[in-house]
Amino acid sequence: SVSADVYGTLALQAAEAFTVKKDFSNAYSVYAGVVRTGVPSQAVIALQRAWELPLSADGSERAALLTDAGVRLHEYPQFLAEFRTRLGTDGFGRKNYRDAEADFTLSKQYLEAVSPSPDIRFLQTVNALYLTEIRFRTAAGVSEAARSESKRNGAALPEAALPEAAAA
Repeated sequence: SVSADVYGTLALQAAEAFTVKKDFSNAYSVYAGVVRTGVPSQAVIALQRAWELPLSADGSERAALLTDAGVRLHEYPQFLAEFRTRLGTDGFGRKNYRDAEADFTLSKQYLEAVSPSPDIRFLQTVNALYLTEIRFRTAAGVSEAARSESKRNGAALPEAALPEAAAA
């Protein structure tokens, strides 16, 4: 019988071979298997590599993998926080603010389970800044949409009805 550590090492090597051959679907499947059943240190590597693969999937497969990784790697909250922060910054860059906000919020929750350190404080600051910017941009987008709709309907929307006016 092969130990879990040896099996994980061989599986990571097989996934790399699939990646080199540009067989991304099989590479993803092998990486996902390591995330779900491998030793945690190898699952961390597999999750990172699986996420970097160029896949044309609808996203539900990746969402399921993230859920499984969160359960499997619960004893590594700092890694999960860093990974979610990275996903959040990617989503923010694509202007997918809803998903980015969810990723930053999850990162923040993972960080609550980690002892304070300069790295943790840095991640907390990054998350807070991005969350603030997302809330600002989505509120500004709502305000602009409200103004446009009001103008199309021939009515003037009072400034006090807009989110930024109410916050002032």
